[in-house]
Amino acid sequence: MRTANVLLGAGALLSATLVAGSVDAQTRGERFRVRGTTDNEEPTAAEATRLPARRFTEAPTGFDSLTNGYLPQGPAFDTLNEDNVKALRSFNDNRFVFEEVEKNADGLGPVYNAQSCRECHQNVATGRASQIAEHRTGHLENDVFFESLGGSLVHSRATNPEIVERVSYSDSVRTFRISTNTLGDGYVEAVSNLAILGVRAAQPAALRGSAVPTPVLEASGQVRIGRFGWKAQHASLVSFSADAYANEMGITSPLFPEENTSSGTFVGFGTPYDSVPEPEDDGTDLQAFADFMRSTKAPSRGPITPQATAGRRSSRTWVATRVTRKRIARSRRARRSTAASSRYRMRSATRSFIRTATFLCRTSAPATAFPCRPRQNSPGRRT
Repeated sequence: MRTANVLLGAGALLSATLVAGSVDAQTRGERFRVRGTTDNEEPTAAEATRLPARRFTEAPTGFDSLTNGYLPQGPAFDTLNEDNVKALRSFNDNRFVFEEVEKNADGLGPVYNAQSCRECHQNVATGRASQIAEHRTGHLENDVFFESLGGSLVHSRATNPEIVERVSYSDSVRTFRISTNTLGDGYVEAVSNLAILGVRAAQPAALRGSAVPTPVLEASGQVRIGRFGWKAQHASLVSFSADAYANEMGITSPLFPEENTSSGTFVGFGTPYDSVPEPEDDGTDLQAFADFMRSTKAPSRGPITPQATAGRRSSRTWVATRVTRKRIARSRRARRSTAASSRYRMRSATRSFIRTATFLCRTSAPATAFPCRPRQNSPGRRT
């Protein structure tokens, strides 16, 4: 447990301080542009000798809404309210902020999907995946994907009926994405880049995914391997929280200071639809969201029954079979390609030989030098 807490603390060092000054001058696209390379994030041999021996244990699991030890449990959750809650103080305080319902005065919207983190991430315990889905749309032109006017995310709610977003008829590419699990994400954040790349390298080549480099927004764009979000577009929980706060609840922060549009129309501060200036949150809520997720236990497995063990073996067998079939298919395609190439080369060589022989037969003086040339005194022969 102590080792796990140390790892969580190391993962949180990247997001201890929000650097608002550097992000305000950048557009959203510029902030997500990858600059530089990823570090291994593992200690060097010299550093390792100065560090205490690392002992790895299984992460605590469960859906009991108890801290994993990263933060103290804090006051009883049922005793907290808007007047006595203190963000960043404890697990229960941060859980309260995570579950808190946002209002218009807090900067909600003008276009949004939910009023609380809990709306999308709650099932049995706060932080778990749910059945809530968001809508992504766009269209293709010459096989190139173009987002909808306000971006690929179409918000399902708004603070004013005039700006409710609707799917354009021309946007024929449409899909729903269900909310992801956040329980135990602190352990995922603490995993080094080198460890992720090592896991990827050990996977079968046919099933190996992509390691996506992504900038850590609160660390001036420092590059890490992405691990959060449907597209692994974030590498830290503070960046992940800032993205969700802006895109799902419409609340801007130092890391996401721009308000979303309504189908391409500006509806932010200065318009009749938004009375709260940007940024609508100073970054405290982002840190509270991130610290709450870092303090959660990993999802627990069900009972390990003989059926579960058999299912695990069956799954591994299925993966191995799938990889083997892909290898066989590639081998067959390669053999067919080689055979076809050999036949083509043989036909080409034969045609070349016939053309050469015919040319020599027609141009050589001695009639007997090339049997392929018909004798002029042989009746019935074709010339």
